[in-house]
Amino acid sequence: GNVGTGEGHRMAMSPDGQELYFSNRNRIRTMDPATAQQTSNVKLNGVENTDGGDIAFSPDGTLYIGLPSGIYELSLSGNAYNSTKIHDTDLPINPTGLAFDADGTLWISDDEVPANLVTMDVSTGSWQYQLGTEVNPATEITFAITDLAYGSWSSHIESLDSDGDGVADGVDAFPEDPTLAYKQYFPSENGWMTFMVEDLWPYLGDYDFNDTAMEYRYEYHLNADNQLVKTAIYHKVVNDGAGMTNGFGLAFRDVPAAQVSQVSGSRLFHSYVNLANTGVESNQSELVVILTDDHEKGINQVHAMEVVFTSPMDEATHQSLVIDPFLIVKKQREREIHLPFKETTDLGDAQFQNESTPQDEDGDFKTPNGLPWALQIQGTLRIPKEKTGIDKAYNFFQSWAQSGGNSNANWYLDVPGHINKEKVK
Repeated sequence: GNVGTGEGHRMAMSPDGQELYFSNRNRIRTMDPATAQQTSNVKLNGVENTDGGDIAFSPDGTLYIGLPSGIYELSLSGNAYNSTKIHDTDLPINPTGLAFDADGTLWISDDEVPANLVTMDVSTGSWQYQLGTEVNPATEITFAITDLAYGSWSSHIESLDSDGDGVADGVDAFPEDPTLAYKQYFPSENGWMTFMVEDLWPYLGDYDFNDTAMEYRYEYHLNADNQLVKTAIYHKVVNDGAGMTNGFGLAFRDVPAAQVSQVSGSRLFHSYVNLANTGVESNQSELVVILTDDHEKGINQVHAMEVVFTSPMDEATHQSLVIDPFLIVKKQREREIHLPFKETTDLGDAQFQNESTPQDEDGDFKTPNGLPWALQIQGTLRIPKEKTGIDKAYNFFQSWAQSGGNSNANWYLDVPGHINKEKVK
């Protein structure tokens, strides 16, 4: 059929195969693929620079668009698509092709020569190079990539099982170790969670949340029965604006300390944290690990901790595992700062007081009007400048906090109107 004068350099088939999405500039049209008849013509709102790019559906049916300004998740509202930018750091390439694989990873290409391939975790917005000069000159793609597509296929998987655990080497992440078979990641293999703290609790101070900012992620090692055998924790300090020495720990809720055989990788430089022979923190009923007792050491360096359990943790328990981050302030072990409504560990004191009037009298780690002292974000975000309140840097922070998280859940994303760029690092 004749589609008329409309260009359609962005195209994707709907998940049900009934409609062809056909897009250019700030319009997204749908067409009947059998007749080329247009069935809708919808405006695209909230994006910068609508030249070029591509669209793609994720496995769960969500529509995404890639443009020179970034990657956006789209949601249909009336006769318009509203867009939400899903990453904070700028993409290294200008997207010309988008495609999701079966695992929900977004692949992004450009039409430069040589071209590049980048992957993104759309739940966190984190990206990394896969092929191209930036990865390895030997993987240089000597042509332009104008589009990407994903297809399913069947292939023969080598049946060899070197370690005899019932998992073929081709899909075994540990083909030489019969006690391990799979890896799982949270929030993703290359993404980070960010934990930010205002360390003057129980007083608000300058409320700039740049005293200590940590990024961390979990790598779970499972056996052939999907039971958790051990956990690797990767972490790095990404900002140090504190005038005192702080530590960072994780509390594994409802996991007895005795359920761990060995913890390795704690970075301790002082004497206010005591570890048992197994490497867990002493005098704790639940499993508590201290990643570092001095956040000033090794800024922007990735470090690893490993937690090995005495016996594998069953899948149901592992899937419901709750791990709470917390800060230890000024080398005072009892002075812990947690996320709102979280309990301290056995060694913490939620009623920590000084001389002046505190703003957290009930010890729930939030002010009476909902402002927290600690934040955990799935992804990365721009840190407020020194002495700049986070509510001044992020326009919708207060409405998010005071609503209990029900409003403006994406307050921290770098989308138009959210961030005062001159007030963040």
